[in-house]
Amino acid sequence: MPVEILTYNPGFELTDAIGTPSSGWQAFFSSCTPTRVTTQFRSGVASAQLVAVGANSYIGLQEFWDVDDIDMIIRLPYTASWYVRVPTATDYIPKCANANGDWEYAGSTTAISANTWTQVTVPNVIPTTWVTNAHELVFRLDKSAGTFSGETIFYDDMSFAYESPAIRADYSAFPK
Repeated sequence: MPVEILTYNPGFELTDAIGTPSSGWQAFFSSCTPTRVTTQFRSGVASAQLVAVGANSYIGLQEFWDVDDIDMIIRLPYTASWYVRVPTATDYIPKCANANGDWEYAGSTTAISANTWTQVTVPNVIPTTWVTNAHELVFRLDKSAGTFSGETIFYDDMSFAYESPAIRADYSAFPK
């Protein structure tokens, strides 16, 4: 049974503007201008619309560290997953990292069809460091070739979970 640790606004249902701490989410490294929208969603009534800024090979969101007080357990394997909707059918690589760059994990290259909700997954994310209230969790989508110049991507139903009863005595939790 998965144990979800990303609990603050994973489906963008709160009406607070993305980019404000109360929404729980912000752009990753200015890769996009994120907005909460109700015109496109996979579930619930809203999603995050990410309009690419510049010509980067990646686009992403990161959670605000001061809102979703995530307590991670180091050396415990997590699975990051979320749904994306892209305007261009091509190969993409989902990635999960902490925003300060201590660690990053990539999922498999995935062929994603245009204008359909597709779940992307990054399995076996094993945090090597985590400081509660100091790090942000990043959900990133990379193009295997090309850039996201001006494209609009949607994210919905964010998840970061571990399988229970995977906790063993040799894992150590980060302090609050």
